[in-house]
Formats: sequence, C-alpha cells, structure tokens
Amino acid sequence: MDNAHRTPPEWWEQQAREDMTTAKVLLSAGRFYAAAFFSHQVAEKAIKYVIIRRGREMPYTHSLERLASVCQVPSAVHKAALNLAPEYGRAKCPYHAGGVPANLCDAERATECIGHAELVLNWASTLA
Repeated sequence: MDNAHRTPPEWWEQQAREDMTTAKVLLSAGRFYAAAFFSHQVAEKAIKYVIIRRGREMPYTHSLERLASVCQVPSAVHKAALNLAPEYGRAKCPYHAGGVPANLCDAERATECIGHAELVLNWASTLA
C-alpha cells in the first residue's frame, strides 16, 4: 500500500461523518452545489474507509465508480455512488460544470445527493 494511504480507517469514517454534517449545513444554508459536492466526499471517504479496513490497496482517485469496483459494493450502494459521481467535477469549476456550478444545483438535487451519501455511509458503517 502506498505510504500516502497508510492512515487508520477510522479517520476516513470520521471525516465522512463530518462531511455529512457539512453537507446538511450547506443544504440548510441554500448552498446546494456545495452540499452536493460534500455528499460526493461522504461517499468517497466511506468507500475508502471500507477499502482500507479490508486491507486492500486504495487507488489514488476521486472516481466513485473506480472505488466502488475495487471495494465490490452491493448493487444499491453502487447505484448511489454512480448517482453522486458527477458532483465532484460539477462543483469544482465552470469548465467541468458547463456553467456556473452555484447555478446548476437546486434543493431537490442536493437533498437527493445527501440521501445517496447517507446510503453509502450507512453501508460502510455496518462493516465496522
């Protein structure tokens, strides 16, 4: 395993939980694109938690599809992760988003993203 990824799995789970709190705060503040981005972060860190916990080599990627395939997640978790996948690039810059990121996400989508992130996090937490 790469030295950069030799971190306790619990750190990843704890940060995923912190990111979930942040996503919900951002949703309530009307920062919908940021809530969606942090939902992606929740799923990414939750899946990385499972990968590390299982003793697997964690790929250096933000791709939820790649992480989910390494981790062999259940079908529902895979669907949730794929639904969140676009939010990483979409929130980062207008080039990737095809517009102003802050204008491209509404409350409904942000709420949906948080739901998907909760599903992934809850699954990961059951493996503790």
